[in-house]
Amino acid sequence: MKNEILPLTSIRGVAAVAVMLLHIHQSYQNYNLAIFSWFENAGLGVDLFFVLSGFILAYVYSDTKLVWLNCTRYKSFIVKRIARIYPLHFITLFATLLLVLFAGGFAERYPGQFSTYDFILNLFLIQNWISGLSWNSVSWSISAEFFMYLLFPFILWGISRLCLSQVYVGIFAIFISHHVSILLFDLNGYGGVSFGGMIRVFFEFLLGVTLFFARDSIFRYTNHHAQLVSSLLSLGVIFSLVFESCYYLFLPSSALLIVHLSRSHCFLSQLFSRSFFVYLGNISFSLYMWHWLIIQVHNWLRSRELFTVETDFDAFSICLCLMLISVVVAHFSYKLIELPSRDLLKKNS
Repeated sequence: MKNEILPLTSIRGVAAVAVMLLHIHQSYQNYNLAIFSWFENAGLGVDLFFVLSGFILAYVYSDTKLVWLNCTRYKSFIVKRIARIYPLHFITLFATLLLVLFAGGFAERYPGQFSTYDFILNLFLIQNWISGLSWNSVSWSISAEFFMYLLFPFILWGISRLCLSQVYVGIFAIFISHHVSILLFDLNGYGGVSFGGMIRVFFEFLLGVTLFFARDSIFRYTNHHAQLVSSLLSLGVIFSLVFESCYYLFLPSSALLIVHLSRSHCFLSQLFSRSFFVYLGNISFSLYMWHWLIIQVHNWLRSRELFTVETDFDAFSICLCLMLISVVVAHFSYKLIELPSRDLLKKNS
């Protein structure tokens, strides 16, 4: 078993927090809120998930026998990935079902989202493959990523057979194809859910896998000025998250930052190796899967006038509470759902 790359675990947590801040801000976007209003473009955090997922899977499986395909190893890999993501997906889907059935007026706030047909697609985690709607809205990205898990062993086998120069050509081709597809289909930014989401996950996951095979070569160049490189790449990520017009900086900046942090011992790498950030990374999947439901329960209660918001301070205080509740729920979800699921998988593998 390969060692965990702590800085990469941490940036997954930072990305999850950014997405959460975006969704909280959307409920109070008419108020002048510091911090929360800075993340209007933080949906790009999902793109970081896709690149990082491809990179980490390549790191874990690159020198294993999974590279040489056969039915037994392929089945084992898919079962492990399903065991990693499906239990939490199912529980959040069931929680959404309870809200739809028993929280009066909840479903009416989202016309067309909670159909029986879409529930069945969600149950099999294929809703985003065929333009279905996600009951737990954020699970569209899990559905899209599950599609790439099915392709990953074939992708890994193909890329592992390339020489370094071919890998670099592949990286360039993937990046160009990604942007050309977005322009061709007139998608906003890096695309949306359903069809746009499948474009995002395909090229970005593929980019992450391909970058892994060039990471040693890239690192030889970036390591000469490690602090400067990490600072510039971090600025590129921050600018693209804060300023919507700079979205095009996100993919190259975040992808290269992933490569750099996977090997570098710069200040940023050391910072993201600290326990607080690693903890955020560990609970990031639970945080991502629960926060939207928590926000929507809040919005439903607010729509029923069970509480009022009159000032910016009121709104900011509620946003902080939503953030805290989301982190607490994610903590217990990680302890009570994710870890037991992993332990059960280990016992049966």
